[in-house]
Amino acid sequence: MGRDTALCCSAGVDARIRRWRLPDLDMDPYDGYDPGVLSGILEGHGDAVWGLTFNPAGDRLASCSADGTVRIWDPRRQDGACLSTYDAQSEHGVPTSVTFSVTHPAHAVAAFRTGAAVLYDVEAARPVLVLEARPGGGGSQINQVVSHPSQPLTITASDDHGIRFLDNRTGQVVHSMVAHLDAVTCLAVDPNGVFLMSGSECPCPQPCPPPCLCPQPCLCPPSCPQLCSCPQLCPQLPPSCPCPHLQSLPPSPL
Repeated sequence: MGRDTALCCSAGVDARIRRWRLPDLDMDPYDGYDPGVLSGILEGHGDAVWGLTFNPAGDRLASCSADGTVRIWDPRRQDGACLSTYDAQSEHGVPTSVTFSVTHPAHAVAAFRTGAAVLYDVEAARPVLVLEARPGGGGSQINQVVSHPSQPLTITASDDHGIRFLDNRTGQVVHSMVAHLDAVTCLAVDPNGVFLMSGSECPCPQPCPPPCLCPQPCLCPPSCPQLCSCPQLCPQLPPSCPCPHLQSLPPSPL
């Protein structure tokens, strides 16, 4: 979502970016689907698009994809919307997240599976600085990067359970913390830069039995990757499930 509240963009595993026209707030939520809400499709990536971000002015959109590229778009244009492409896969690997710098809108930061975080000059179409995502070298996949709203800082969320604050001027880590018991997958900063919210994968509290070969998936919340064969985490198994493995499971204590 950019500054223009009437424009919303979404990324897909089909390598496309879709532009949506948000309906009026007074619309009837039970109305049928209006195809007119899809205002356009941005094409150019060759694989799933992992991340999108608008610049502070809302006139540029950055995307990163499993095809190894970071692209800059003019989301208001249909033809020739892709303004530039950065192919950093050979040097840094596959990008996982991208964000514009709030304090320097001409700069964007892309994060990679290798644990690298690179500051790019959007106007000059070149990298400016490789940020020290982990002191002492070595890297763990960065899952998301966000920009601090008032300081020249990039905040990263990594697979190694850590959250790090990187100085966009020097590239150095100025603060780091182990925040979760598993990989940190998402971050959000409040507009005043006072609070940081983070999300993480929740490890299964107990080992799950062997995978279930049931052709019909359980209709339970996705609390465990092996829903059919984990009665402790999936207590309401559908009685119509024909999987013979269910008959051998003890009843759930829950």
